[in-house]
Order: sequence, then C-alpha cells, then structure tokens
Amino acid sequence: MGLSKGQKKRLYGENTQVHSPAPSPPAARSRLKAQAEPRVITDYSAAELAAQPEKGGGSYIFVGVAFAVTALFLLYYYLILLPGISTVAGVTAPELMASFDAEHLEALASGLGEEGIRSYQIVHRSTGLILPLIFAFTWWNMVRASRFELLLGRLMLALPLAYAGVFMAGGFALDQAIANPLSSATALASLLIALRWGLFVLCLLQLGYLAVRLVRSKVDAFSRGELPGQS
Repeated sequence: MGLSKGQKKRLYGENTQVHSPAPSPPAARSRLKAQAEPRVITDYSAAELAAQPEKGGGSYIFVGVAFAVTALFLLYYYLILLPGISTVAGVTAPELMASFDAEHLEALASGLGEEGIRSYQIVHRSTGLILPLIFAFTWWNMVRASRFELLLGRLMLALPLAYAGVFMAGGFALDQAIANPLSSATALASLLIALRWGLFVLCLLQLGYLAVRLVRSKVDAFSRGELPGQS
C-alpha cells in the first residue's frame, strides 16, 4: 500500500513534493495538435506540393511500364499480325519490306481478295494508329525523364514524333496504293515504309543512348553519395 502525502513528509522531510509534469508551452502544444490532426491540401506550402523527381523513382516506374506496353505492341504487330497477313496473301506484307513495287501490291491484293483488303485497311486504322501514338508517348516520357536542356530535349523529341507521323502516313498511303497499284501512291507508300524503317533504327539508337546516359548519371550520383538511402 502506498504512503500518504503526510507520511511522505514525516519520512522524507518538508522538501518532498509530488512532482507533476511541467505544462507544455503553447508552441509545443500547437505542434502536437498539428501532428495529431490530418493535413488537408490547403495546409501544404507550394514548396511541399512541388514535384521532386530526384527524390523518388515513380517517374522511372511509369516509363518502364509504358516501354513494356510499347514493346508488346511492336512484337504483336511485327511478329504476329503482319506475318499472318503475309500467310493469307501468299506474299510478304509491304510493312515487312524495305521497298516494293506495283507488281508486289497487285499480288498482295489478289491474294487477300476484297474481304481481306478491307481487313488489311482496318489494321491501318486501328493498330496502325494506336501503335505509333503509344510509341511516341513512351519516347516522349523517356526523353522528359532524362531532363535534357531545352533545345536538346526538343531535338530528341523530334525523332519519335517523326517516326509516329511517318508510320501513320505510310498506312494511309498503302491503302491508296493497294486500291490502285499502278498509281503514284505506290511509290509514295514504298518511300514512307522505307523511311519508317530508317527512323525506327534511329529510335533504337536513341534508346541505347538514353540507357547509357541514365546508367552514367546513376553511377556518378552513387560516387557522390547522392542516391536515396546513402548516408
């Protein structure tokens, strides 16, 4: 059983006092109250709301997912869809060739038939539009995540945008050429498809440059102790 206040005074002397925690100053109480209450958007300053890409890898995760989706679309288009069209037509699809002529398009149209030609044109208006748009969107985000200087960044963006534009224009030119292989649309379609392949190779080289640049920046940041988690 505990001692009473009077017993403690007789036992330990008159200087014995029951100590109680000192009252918190107003500033400390306000801080504790602010920590206890949830913060809303208006409680944050502009600096706290500003994006800080160097403090997290969220942008790189997003770019990685977009790149994986783009790669799957490319594999589907070039390894499944176009080879299937080639099998049905009995000749190679023009998109898989560096160049072609009117005779090749006549053989393609004859092998596909009217129904097959309509399906081929639908490909150009569906996958042939979605793929270059996804490609350009992914490359745009990769260049943006690399944080180039303004002028250099614009030059880097010009390549995937040009590829997307040529890709879509080539599809529409092929529709015109296959409807009338002896017209001038055949030469234009062949030129656009060849240009598409050239731009695609340049985009792959650009991808390699971006990868090397990213690895070098991470190695430099690691050597300076600037990576998250380094003390």
